[in-house]
Amino acid sequence: MTIRHVVPVARKTSTGRAAAVYTRSLADFGQTACMMLSPAPQR
Repeated sequence: MTIRHVVPVARKTSTGRAAAVYTRSLADFGQTACMMLSPAPQR
């Protein structure tokens, strides 16, 4: 498996789906979940 590293979009500048994910994460966990900012496996 290859791992590709991604750079997360800043919460304050995010729009669209990324903003929705941040909003939901804050509602569910009270903060951004760490696994959202982890490297993403290449499929």
